[in-house]
Amino acid sequence: MYHSAEPGLWQLEEGPLVALEICDGCREGCPGLWEMAEAGEFSDALDFFELARKWSRYLADQRWRELEPLGTDFLRQALRQQEATYGMVDLLVEASHGQAPLDSGRALLLAEAALEMAERLPVIDPEVDMDLQPEPVEAQDGEAKAAMLALAHAVRGNALRVRYQVWDAEKEFRKALEYLEEAEDDAYCELQSGARVLSMYGSLLTDTRRLEEALECLEEASDQVSPEDNGALIIEITIKRSLALGLANQDHEALQVLLPFREGGLRAVPPRLELYFWNRLANQLVSCGRPQEARTFLSLIEGLASQAGVLDALRVRWLEARILAGEGDLPGALNAFLELREFFLGEKAIHEAALLSLEIAATLHALDRAEETEMHARHAVNLFAGLRLDRETLCALALLAHAARRRKLTEELVTALMRYARGGTLPEPELWI
Repeated sequence: MYHSAEPGLWQLEEGPLVALEICDGCREGCPGLWEMAEAGEFSDALDFFELARKWSRYLADQRWRELEPLGTDFLRQALRQQEATYGMVDLLVEASHGQAPLDSGRALLLAEAALEMAERLPVIDPEVDMDLQPEPVEAQDGEAKAAMLALAHAVRGNALRVRYQVWDAEKEFRKALEYLEEAEDDAYCELQSGARVLSMYGSLLTDTRRLEEALECLEEASDQVSPEDNGALIIEITIKRSLALGLANQDHEALQVLLPFREGGLRAVPPRLELYFWNRLANQLVSCGRPQEARTFLSLIEGLASQAGVLDALRVRWLEARILAGEGDLPGALNAFLELREFFLGEKAIHEAALLSLEIAATLHALDRAEETEMHARHAVNLFAGLRLDRETLCALALLAHAARRRKLTEELVTALMRYARGGTLPEPELWI
């Protein structure tokens, strides 16, 4: 893409902003840009680099159709040989982020490819003659490259986080935040690089029980994006804020941040993210003692889950079992929990199976079946022990089995320990007495 009036190219007026006019041959020469213009994706005047990025991303999407079906080894090799473009790095960042809850190995592969490619992105030097520099569609300014490097390091940190390599993840996020400072004043705002990095970092802070820091981080991320600019990103950040508030034992607040998006707030949101939103809302309603209201969303959630993967479908059944427990059908909930644990174990989803063992212990305790409560509490600890959790967490969970053996469990202690196992705060000392 050049400043040219030749058929098939876009005519660009000189200046910091460019006005677009469609020339006679544009439909044939640049169909992607023509379609974007027809769809109203361009404002009347926009930064030239923004236009170049849109075209670069369009070309990357076309190339990804060929690359995505490749197996792991072939994909890794193909990405190493792929030309470094801003559109492809942005695509790989999104793809890795989307894969993180589904396939951590593939998420890490895509993240590392994004980082390797980001490091060799071409940059335009304003001090050098334009004729001697890379084609503008594949080159940006230094601040834009810093924004891409921030995203690439962050998504690698996110992939490491879901693999429980939290210290390595922390290092990647530190690098991402350093690059964000370089990109702070860039005109590459459509990338929403700051909000995206902070959203992913908020997940790491939550996972490592730094809940106050996580909430501050996610609030800052929320301030950097508006629903009009990026509805999907604001929903993602909102879900994470709700989760962190719930883990901090602020259930009312965790519900309140979700409610404004219940009606009309999920336009243009990917189906998987929409599923996560409604699932999060329903689970939080259960936690707030409103299971009947949660049930009203169940058919919607089941419909969305029918297009998702196995683990997502199992999580919906888990929600239904929690609703049963909240409505007082403890035997029905217990049977569902026991069955679900076996399914999660079959999928090698150990963390979910361990959490279900806690739910089973809690339900058995409520049914006054002390010996079985102790057995499943111990089973939960054994499952958690294989997840490389910190010693403090394992000790706290071991106390659950100890309390069960001594017949000293209370509903409040079980609930607090279940919240702690999910990443919440340590139960209050008085609960142990």
